[in-house]
Amino acid sequence: MSEKVYQVSELNEAARDLLETGFSRISVEGEISNLSRPASGHLYFSLKDAQASIACALFKGSRFALRMDWTEIANGVQVRLQGRVSLYAPRGQYQLIAAQMEPAGLGALEREYQLRLQRLQAEGLFAAETKREPPRRAMRIGVITSPSGAAVHDVLNTLKRRNPAAQIVIYPCMVQGKEAPAQIIAALQAANRRQECEVLLLVRGGGSLEDLWAFNDEALARAVAASVLPVISGVGHEVDTTLADFAADRRAATPTAAAEMVSPPVADEVLRLQRRQQQLSQDLARLIRQQQLATQQLQARLLRQDPRRQVEQRQQRADELQGRLQQAMQRRLQEAAWQQRHLAQRLALCHPDKRLSSERQRLGRWAQSLRAHQPMRRLESERRAAAEKERRLLAALRQRLQQERQQLQYRQGRFERVQLAPRVAAAQTQLRHLSLALQRRQENFQAQQQQQFAALAQRLALLNPLAVLARGYAVVENSQGEVLSRAQDVQLQEQISVRFADGKAQCRVEKVKLQS
Repeated sequence: MSEKVYQVSELNEAARDLLETGFSRISVEGEISNLSRPASGHLYFSLKDAQASIACALFKGSRFALRMDWTEIANGVQVRLQGRVSLYAPRGQYQLIAAQMEPAGLGALEREYQLRLQRLQAEGLFAAETKREPPRRAMRIGVITSPSGAAVHDVLNTLKRRNPAAQIVIYPCMVQGKEAPAQIIAALQAANRRQECEVLLLVRGGGSLEDLWAFNDEALARAVAASVLPVISGVGHEVDTTLADFAADRRAATPTAAAEMVSPPVADEVLRLQRRQQQLSQDLARLIRQQQLATQQLQARLLRQDPRRQVEQRQQRADELQGRLQQAMQRRLQEAAWQQRHLAQRLALCHPDKRLSSERQRLGRWAQSLRAHQPMRRLESERRAAAEKERRLLAALRQRLQQERQQLQYRQGRFERVQLAPRVAAAQTQLRHLSLALQRRQENFQAQQQQQFAALAQRLALLNPLAVLARGYAVVENSQGEVLSRAQDVQLQEQISVRFADGKAQCRVEKVKLQS
């Protein structure tokens, strides 16, 4: 008689029939773990005690038969189930199909977790005022995790995509098991001692409460809170919260979210730099306008106090004085010439020949009168008196003529001694000195303005996004001008534009390769 050979599906069907027949209604008590709530509305979890666990399923049609609220079902809750044992044929996994559920008290791990949480909160270990703000874009990032877990790959891929220039230091340690807390504490202390990073990421993938129990260690929570470097915790998934999460400066829902906290996308950074460039351009334009206004004011003041203008004014004053002096000298010369002519006329009128002629005429008249009267004695007396008067008159005329000649020579000497050339030369020398001083002040002012402009241009160049492109990066845009930051946003045969530091390139997508 030959032995019956089962197909795998037949064996699973037969085992399910045996289980459902032998354990059609059974009550089991244990602690919920690995709870999953898919979109279908069913619940899948494990029910465990200290030695073993069993997979369970609670379908949404049974929720009305529960003796506890649907929202109270959570990891760590101690419950009592009533249902049947079955087998999930596709995987050959036997499970408990729950029909009723009621609370049976919190599990041991959950109670211990709550006790530790309350004790550390009472000490103020999780106070908000002790938290520090991690850098938004860190360039030196430390990662404390298992070197072989999925979390480290998620973090490295995220940082490589969003911040490829960042330096990453991995501090390897165990993240599960009894030795994990001590190794994580040692990694934290090493990172703080070596001071290689700006921020630390404490990360681990998801798991059950037991898998994540190392991060509920009280000594580890104290070490995280005492860290000199800011710590971002990314342990498990969104529903998983550990004591390390409370002690960290920031909590991320996942390891990937923790990496994103310290590495904004390149497109966001380019946009930020563009906005910063625009702001700097506006500030620079406003500063230039202010400097131009100040320069105009200084030029107006300089024009009012311009040495060249003062020299021109003084030169004009000197020309005016020189003209007035020449006019005065001409008037004096005209007056002197008129006086000379007047004196010459007077001298001509007082010339001895004319006086002698006049006296001779008068004497002739007297002689005629004397001859008529024959007063010889009186005539002789009058003749002597006339001779004396003639002598005295000639002496006086000669003396007056000598005085007039001396006065004329004196005035002519004074006029010759008045020299305008030295005064004009001195004014020209002063004009040259003032012109040189003005030129030096203008050169110094222009040099200062050029230095200020060069410093502002250098600061603007440091913040120029094109400098980032010049180091080998590029910005990819679609046909609508939108920036593409992920490979999954690109369509095959799509026309894209790649912007480099020195121009653009129009490309067609032939192949898209996504990183796993």
